[in-house]
Amino acid sequence: MSFTHSKDSRFAFGANALAAYLTGYTTSTTTDTADTTPLAESARTYVGGLSDSTITASGLFEPLYDTPAVTTLGAANGSAVTVAPEGFAVGSPVLVVSGREISYELTSSVGEVVGANISIQGDGRFDAGVSLYDLAEVTASGNGTAHTAAAGTSGGGIATLHVTACTGTLTVKIQHSTNNSTWSDLATFTAATAATSERVTVSGTVNRYLRASWTLTGAGAAATFTTSFARR
Repeated sequence: MSFTHSKDSRFAFGANALAAYLTGYTTSTTTDTADTTPLAESARTYVGGLSDSTITASGLFEPLYDTPAVTTLGAANGSAVTVAPEGFAVGSPVLVVSGREISYELTSSVGEVVGANISIQGDGRFDAGVSLYDLAEVTASGNGTAHTAAAGTSGGGIATLHVTACTGTLTVKIQHSTNNSTWSDLATFTAATAATSERVTVSGTVNRYLRASWTLTGAGAAATFTTSFARR
């Protein structure tokens, strides 16, 4: 049995990696149930309904945290969210969802550090996947380490990208393979020229092996990103 210390947790919301400012977070997934018990029964029965996911994150006030938190509050469209309990190293488990920031709270008390807390409402339930590239800077094109699943799947999945910094042009792809030798593109993100994030939904077969692949162009180009994939 192996446990994970919270200091290893990471959290990305849109184009922002927030672990440096957070002191904790809580994720919650619920499914509505509707009562289907007829009069003749002595025990209740139910049918499953709509799924829902929320995230509450507690943190510390700092301008680099405050600015994106204020900017994204009440945004019309959801942003990519990735919760990584063990960090973003390749193969580490992640939860991904598209979410909107619905509250931002500052707390201040004499003798304490100013706190900054956010709440995020997800669209539907979380998808469980794995990280395919750690949050790190790249200065050239390359391929990530392959991740191996027990077998291929047929239900498609969700590819998620967070670019926290970029000069030049960065194009990230998720590739898959049946043999860890011959690779084909599974999901391609929109080319990034600045900090950004994106979710891409794919359908059909997802082969056993997955990896990140990226192309970086431009004089003095550099980019920092993390990407993941959740099978369905």
